[in-house]
Amino acid sequence: MFGIMAVFVLTMFLAVLWAWLGGGAASRSFHEHFALAEKEEIFLTELEENLDCISDDDKEVADEHRCWQNVSISFVHDLWLDLLLYVYLVGNILAFLAIPFFNKLLIKPDDEYVDEKLLDA
Repeated sequence: MFGIMAVFVLTMFLAVLWAWLGGGAASRSFHEHFALAEKEEIFLTELEENLDCISDDDKEVADEHRCWQNVSISFVHDLWLDLLLYVYLVGNILAFLAIPFFNKLLIKPDDEYVDEKLLDA
Protein backbone atom coordinates (compact mmCIF):
# COMPACT_ATOMS: atom_id res chain seq x y z
CA MET A 1 0.00 0.00 0.00
CA PHE A 2 2.88 2.36 0.78
CA GLY A 3 4.31 1.82 -2.70
CA ILE A 4 1.02 2.76 -4.36
CA MET A 5 0.72 5.93 -2.27
CA ALA A 6 4.36 6.84 -2.90
CA VAL A 7 3.84 6.49 -6.66
CA PHE A 8 0.63 8.55 -6.44
CA VAL A 9 2.25 11.35 -4.42
CA LEU A 10 5.29 11.38 -6.72
CA THR A 11 3.06 11.52 -9.82
CA MET A 12 1.03 14.38 -8.38
CA PHE A 13 4.22 16.21 -7.42
CA LEU A 14 5.57 15.85 -10.96
CA ALA A 15 2.27 17.13 -12.37
CA VAL A 16 2.29 20.17 -10.07
CA LEU A 17 5.97 20.80 -10.83
CA TRP A 18 5.31 20.53 -14.58
CA ALA A 19 2.40 22.98 -14.31
CA TRP A 20 4.56 25.33 -12.26
CA LEU A 21 7.50 25.23 -14.66
CA GLY A 22 5.55 25.37 -17.92
CA GLY A 23 2.50 27.29 -16.78
CA GLY A 24 4.45 30.00 -15.01
CA ALA A 25 6.38 30.92 -18.14
CA ALA A 26 3.22 30.87 -20.25
CA SER A 27 1.37 32.97 -17.70
CA ARG A 28 4.13 35.57 -17.47
CA SER A 29 4.34 35.70 -21.27
CA PHE A 30 0.57 36.13 -21.64
CA HIS A 31 0.28 38.89 -19.04
CA GLU A 32 3.36 40.68 -20.37
CA HIS A 33 2.06 40.67 -23.95
CA PHE A 34 -1.49 41.45 -22.85
CA ALA A 35 -0.34 44.44 -20.81
CA LEU A 36 1.68 45.77 -23.76
CA ALA A 37 -1.04 45.10 -26.34
CA GLU A 38 -3.00 47.94 -27.83
CA LYS A 39 -6.76 47.90 -28.09
CA GLU A 40 -6.80 47.80 -31.90
CA GLU A 41 -4.72 44.64 -32.18
CA ILE A 42 -6.25 41.47 -33.59
CA PHE A 43 -5.30 39.48 -30.49
CA LEU A 44 -7.43 41.61 -28.19
CA THR A 45 -10.26 41.81 -30.70
CA GLU A 46 -10.48 38.00 -30.89
CA LEU A 47 -10.44 37.69 -27.10
CA GLU A 48 -13.14 40.33 -26.73
CA GLU A 49 -15.32 38.61 -29.34
CA ASN A 50 -14.90 35.19 -27.71
CA LEU A 51 -15.69 36.59 -24.26
CA ASP A 52 -18.64 38.56 -25.67
CA CYS A 53 -17.46 41.85 -24.25
CA ILE A 54 -16.82 43.99 -27.31
CA SER A 55 -16.37 47.56 -26.15
CA ASP A 56 -16.37 50.31 -28.70
CA ASP A 57 -15.11 53.76 -27.80
CA ASP A 58 -18.15 55.31 -29.46
CA LYS A 59 -20.59 53.26 -27.38
CA GLU A 60 -21.55 54.38 -23.95
CA VAL A 61 -20.76 51.39 -21.79
CA ALA A 62 -21.52 51.40 -18.09
CA ASP A 63 -18.43 49.40 -17.18
CA GLU A 64 -15.63 50.27 -19.56
CA HIS A 65 -13.09 48.03 -17.83
CA ARG A 66 -15.20 44.86 -18.00
CA CYS A 67 -13.51 43.54 -21.15
CA TRP A 68 -10.05 44.21 -19.78
CA GLN A 69 -10.90 42.40 -16.54
CA ASN A 70 -12.47 39.42 -18.33
CA VAL A 71 -9.46 38.94 -20.58
CA SER A 72 -6.99 39.50 -17.76
CA ILE A 73 -8.56 36.95 -15.42
CA SER A 74 -9.14 34.35 -18.14
CA PHE A 75 -5.52 33.21 -17.87
CA VAL A 76 -4.14 31.97 -14.54
CA HIS A 77 -1.54 34.22 -12.93
CA ASP A 78 1.83 32.71 -12.02
CA LEU A 79 1.31 33.75 -8.39
CA TRP A 80 -1.39 31.06 -8.07
CA LEU A 81 0.94 28.47 -9.62
CA ASP A 82 3.63 29.35 -7.07
CA LEU A 83 1.08 29.11 -4.27
CA LEU A 84 -0.14 25.73 -5.56
CA LEU A 85 3.41 24.33 -5.60
CA TYR A 86 4.23 25.58 -2.09
CA VAL A 87 0.96 24.37 -0.59
CA TYR A 88 1.41 20.96 -2.20
CA LEU A 89 4.98 20.60 -0.91
CA VAL A 90 4.21 21.82 2.61
CA GLY A 91 1.02 19.76 2.80
CA ASN A 92 2.74 16.55 1.81
CA ILE A 93 5.68 17.17 4.14
CA LEU A 94 3.29 17.81 7.05
CA ALA A 95 1.27 14.70 6.17
CA PHE A 96 4.45 12.61 6.01
CA LEU A 97 5.63 13.94 9.38
CA ALA A 98 2.19 13.39 10.95
CA ILE A 99 1.93 9.71 9.95
CA PRO A 100 3.73 8.40 13.08
CA PHE A 101 1.42 10.40 15.36
CA PHE A 102 -1.77 9.13 13.76
CA ASN A 103 -0.58 5.58 13.16
CA LYS A 104 0.72 4.36 16.52
CA LEU A 105 1.19 0.81 15.28
CA LEU A 106 3.93 1.23 12.68
CA ILE A 107 5.07 -2.41 12.80
CA LYS A 108 2.15 -4.79 12.67
CA PRO A 109 2.34 -8.24 14.32
CA ASP A 110 2.69 -11.35 12.23
CA ASP A 111 -0.46 -13.27 11.37
CA GLU A 112 0.83 -16.43 13.12
CA TYR A 113 1.18 -14.58 16.42
CA VAL A 114 -2.35 -13.22 16.12
CA ASP A 115 -3.73 -16.69 15.28
CA GLU A 116 -2.00 -18.21 18.34
CA LYS A 117 -3.39 -15.49 20.55
CA LEU A 118 -6.92 -16.11 19.27
CA LEU A 119 -6.61 -19.86 19.89
CA ASP A 120 -5.32 -19.34 23.43
CA ALA A 121 -8.27 -17.18 24.37
